[in-house]
Amino acid sequence: MRGQFATLLLSRAFASVSQAVCIILLARWTDPKTFGYVSVAIGVGVVLVAIADLGVGTYVLRARSVDELKGSIAAALRLNLYTSALIVTVATCLILISAVVIDDVFYALIPISIWVAAEKNADIWLNLSVADNKAGHAAFAIVVRRLSALVLFIILDLLRVNPVVSFSASLAAGGLLGLVVSRYLVTVDPCDLSTTKSVLLRTWPYWVTNLTSQMRNLDVVIVGIFASASSAGIYASAVRLTNPILLFTGSLTSVLLPNVSRADLKTVKSYNRRLLVSILVLVPVFFVVGLPISTVGVLLLGDEFQSARFAIYVMLISMIFIGASPACASILQGLDDARYCARNGLIFVPVIFIGVAIGGLWAGALGASLGIGLAFGLKFMSLEVRTLLIISRCTRRDKRIEAAMSQSQST
Repeated sequence: MRGQFATLLLSRAFASVSQAVCIILLARWTDPKTFGYVSVAIGVGVVLVAIADLGVGTYVLRARSVDELKGSIAAALRLNLYTSALIVTVATCLILISAVVIDDVFYALIPISIWVAAEKNADIWLNLSVADNKAGHAAFAIVVRRLSALVLFIILDLLRVNPVVSFSASLAAGGLLGLVVSRYLVTVDPCDLSTTKSVLLRTWPYWVTNLTSQMRNLDVVIVGIFASASSAGIYASAVRLTNPILLFTGSLTSVLLPNVSRADLKTVKSYNRRLLVSILVLVPVFFVVGLPISTVGVLLLGDEFQSARFAIYVMLISMIFIGASPACASILQGLDDARYCARNGLIFVPVIFIGVAIGGLWAGALGASLGIGLAFGLKFMSLEVRTLLIISRCTRRDKRIEAAMSQSQST
């Protein structure tokens, strides 16, 4: 697991740096209002992916790791293809409506619909590589799509293309290239032993968990509604600059689910303990180094984002809990408790939205950063308590089984 984690972490670190450069360049070449519109489009696109994913992305990780579920992978991938076509259609319609109703800048964001669908497809195929212990294949595809997007973005800017058009077109091109590479590197047994209905019956708990987790990407929209478009742009800059923190927990989440599904109870305890220790270390570290990091972030964004300094600082700490929550959920899903994760997600969506809304009303971007951090802190604690309860229950069960076997042997 360590090798897989390190490989994915390094590749996602490189990819995250490439994406961060794109975001910084876009922020410098536009204004906070336009940057806010772009962030809203990306956030809505991510939510659409979560809706149309139907839990397939996470399910194939577990199915590839459990022998009795492998026959359903082909049907799951076929379902994924259909939903991807639906994403392109719906996203394009939403962008066109936004261009007519809100601002013409949304016309330049039409390629975003292609990007979100392509990345959704690529990520599901890459999950199969991770489950097969071939993290190198996934790492290569991740680097290819992010690096190609950055290079194309810079080339289009040198050709004096509109920065928003350049940004969205480069993301779409990078996403399509990453999909081609992913499909080439992964092989799937064509044997199809499941129907679409049977796959949906297995994937729905994963779908609810992923959907409710990705709903946080509507936070920029909420800030725009309850504060202002400029506050949404400032808040979006804090989110986008601190998102690279999620590459650590994202890589961890990708390898946790298949490994927990195959692991014994002692190993699962070790995984959970390491997660808790990581959080206990990162919180005080980020509390100390967060302010100078946020100062550097403001300098990178430019003079128009000077007010984002403390929002970035608070978001840095909040990102620890935003990233730790899906990692803890992966442990629970590996322990076959996906339904609790789904219920937990449904409960905390309104909690997160209310936290962002109240924070935005109270103190704009800074308040929204604090609100989302507190909400995810509560979410993580609820997931961790459930994990400890499941581990304790399994430990007592194993002891009873061991005692019964010892008693039968003595008699």
